[in-house]
Amino acid sequence: MNPDFLANFNEQARKMAEPLAKMNQVMLKNAERMTEFSLNTIKNYSELGLNHLRHAAEVKTPEAATDFSAKQTELVNTISQQILQDAQRLTELGNAMRNDLLEVMGDSYTQATTEMQAAMNPTAAEAKPAAAEKPAKAPKSA
Repeated sequence: MNPDFLANFNEQARKMAEPLAKMNQVMLKNAERMTEFSLNTIKNYSELGLNHLRHAAEVKTPEAATDFSAKQTELVNTISQQILQDAQRLTELGNAMRNDLLEVMGDSYTQATTEMQAAMNPTAAEAKPAAAEKPAKAPKSA
């Protein structure tokens, strides 16, 4: 078998797989970011809940109960702010993934277009002289 054919085939296979490999890398990077985000979120909410339970365990007098009750409002405000921050961070992660994927797809499109144009140029150059050599057909008369 022709070694040039095999080398060309291997090169074409590599070029076809390259965009998929890049997309896999983007997806892996996003999965890592989402995992880190999820673990940090779980940790933050767990700490808030455990601190709340610790404060509840310290309530032994009516004054402490009043103080604990006042801290409930602070806890709700803290949780609300944390939820908003988490939603914003999640949106940022989603936008970053979208941008990364669009970049990979744009690069792949540009590369494919360039390669297609490069492959078409020699063929078009060969076709022009061949077309000029053919005599024009006379129109059929009725």
